[in-house]
Amino acid sequence: MVKLTYYEQDLLNGRYGKDKQKAMEFIVEYAVALGAERLIEIKSVTGGLGSSKNILEDLKQNNYDIEKIFCEYKLNSSEKVKVTKVCVPTATLINLLDPHKIDELHISDDVKKYCDVNEEYVKKLGMQCLYTCAPYLSGFIPMYGEHLAWMESSAVVMANSVFGARTNTESLESTGAASLVGRVPYWGLHIKENRYATHHINIKTKIDSEFDYGLLGYCIGEIVQEKIPVITGLEKRPSFEDLKHFGAALAASGGVELYHIVGVTPEADTLEEALGYKHPNNYTEIKEKNLEDIYKKINSSSKDKKIDFIIIGCPHASLIQVSEIVDKIKNKKINRNVKMWILIPYSIKGLCDRQGYTEVIQSFGAELLTDICPAIAGLVPNNVKNIATNSIKQAYYLTNLMNCKCWYGTLNNCISGAISGKWEGVFNEN
Repeated sequence: MVKLTYYEQDLLNGRYGKDKQKAMEFIVEYAVALGAERLIEIKSVTGGLGSSKNILEDLKQNNYDIEKIFCEYKLNSSEKVKVTKVCVPTATLINLLDPHKIDELHISDDVKKYCDVNEEYVKKLGMQCLYTCAPYLSGFIPMYGEHLAWMESSAVVMANSVFGARTNTESLESTGAASLVGRVPYWGLHIKENRYATHHINIKTKIDSEFDYGLLGYCIGEIVQEKIPVITGLEKRPSFEDLKHFGAALAASGGVELYHIVGVTPEADTLEEALGYKHPNNYTEIKEKNLEDIYKKINSSSKDKKIDFIIIGCPHASLIQVSEIVDKIKNKKINRNVKMWILIPYSIKGLCDRQGYTEVIQSFGAELLTDICPAIAGLVPNNVKNIATNSIKQAYYLTNLMNCKCWYGTLNNCISGAISGKWEGVFNEN
């Protein structure tokens, strides 16, 4: 039995409208299935209607009746009801296109129409069209201790770990219902006792770059799977961009939703605090050989050193990361046989224009793209054979979801490859 407040009971009884009633029915059923005894008020949602090819096909079959599709997918309702505005800040995630690169990306008319219809509808509901896997780069920043209903694995792990907010990895369906009633089950990582680390990971090798943090995150994710690691032994404090790559890698290989780094993340001033003053279930030391093994594993799909496509920006690149790229490519030219995409949130595109970054990137011969993820959208240039990326998450998904041949390495490796057309990355460049 789920205990409801008077307001929640009124939502369930239909006092605030049929759409809110349907949403609350879904959330209560969800809570019952999880064994949650009550609900918790949330401060924000990430999700939107979603960028699924399945939704696109269903929308076409239903003559683009997007409200009917919203009710089916987001409210688990076979009955179409009038959907009103969201009641908490809600942001969309990845899109299927860059609206300013439709011809260059060879976007089909079906996908374009779906994206247009979808955007007009979610804007009418009051959602923010951020179209990024990194909403925190676009001002959608959670506060410490806030309860959220977020989806997208790398966004969830950042919200929990770096910002100290509280969310489980929600689904396409639950985020829609949550956006209308501002509630989710009080369960999982919403509960403080469930946020303590279960695994102590002690680092016994040098971790000094985004590349290293990608390998480290992937390695730890394989060890802990969906458990919660606390990390000690880092000699150098990680940057925000390091943590972004680290969390994305953890979520890709193991489904981690929360991690702690002693002296860095907000719930880990000490090892004891992160562990909840208990002994860990597991203690593991990470050495250089462990990371080398991951490097070989993630690069095992590709044998050909000739590359023709490079992806940078997974999770979407920050303005700082774009500036680093620009410094490395200024006054240089990309190989004529190579295409290169730099992926960013739409919200920082204007800043890139103002700073002159867009001009340098275009002069180099690369493309600055917004809103998309090649692996999620299934979007790569025609006739691509070998891909290179500085994102271990993108390498993992391109290899496993799209059956691509992919190299993972440093930003320097990617830029050198863009110029020469050849992959020259190695595990340890020092």
